[in-house]
Amino acid sequence: MGNSSFGTKQLSPCATSSEALHDLSLVWIAYIAISINIALCITAAFGNILIALQEDFRRLHLPSKLLFRSLASTDLAVGLISQPCFVMHLLLIVRKRLSICQITEGVVQISSAILCGISIFTLTAISVDRLLALLLDLRYRQIVTFARVCGIIVASWLVFPSFAMLFFWNIHVFMITLCVIVLLCLAASTFCYMKIYFTLRYRQIRVSQQSRPGQMNNSTRAHLATYNKTVSNSLWIYFTLIASYLPFAIVQVVRTTHDQSPSIVIAEGSTTSLLYLNSSLNPVIYFWRIREVRQAVKTTVRRFCSSCF
Repeated sequence: MGNSSFGTKQLSPCATSSEALHDLSLVWIAYIAISINIALCITAAFGNILIALQEDFRRLHLPSKLLFRSLASTDLAVGLISQPCFVMHLLLIVRKRLSICQITEGVVQISSAILCGISIFTLTAISVDRLLALLLDLRYRQIVTFARVCGIIVASWLVFPSFAMLFFWNIHVFMITLCVIVLLCLAASTFCYMKIYFTLRYRQIRVSQQSRPGQMNNSTRAHLATYNKTVSNSLWIYFTLIASYLPFAIVQVVRTTHDQSPSIVIAEGSTTSLLYLNSSLNPVIYFWRIREVRQAVKTTVRRFCSSCF
């Protein structure tokens, strides 16, 4: 997110970042990062508006719809608030406006901790929801209720803003806590998606063994196709989550144990951009891989086009 310092003898975060760009003659990389993040702001806003404002997900259970809408709304806020602030922060560093840069540093840190934190928490909740839907069968709708999911979402919007206030108390504790939260969410998602993968693989093997290849009926083939698609969807979502958040967590862990160097500054800026990329990729992945989401978005686009023309 930002480039926060740990220690009174260090340069200010903005001064360190500006000095790193000057020493390594990498101003052009900063401008590339700025351009990429501007483009991602647009794609995150457009994609998540389509997901958040659509009217129904048809076959999805009501709590699942709520999780998708919550994720889309949070990712939309990332594209409209955190990412533009990050772009402004980079511009101020490049132009050496260090006094204003200190302000954008705090805005980027706090807004990203809240919005990206809620985003990864919601992604983890979705992975738990998908696992429960697979394992509980008929009991799923009795256990995963709208009221419970709504309570979890409301709680996340209370907890993460409170956590972000650690930035004003102790920046070191703030960054360590942030890394712990990200790693815990990634670990929980890893467990859920691996459990989904192996459960579906086991069921697929069992169905294949019970039916000879030449004697499979249409229902069996449909079940096998559904298993394969569900496994594929789970892996796409999981690997996107890992690719977006794990590099950022690793860089933050490294910088808590090392002095802030130019290479760490550049790595932090790059992994922050990757973090924001997740907010643009989420609607693309769900539109591409999940039929109910795709159908709902298409319906919304058709209605919008018909009302305009």
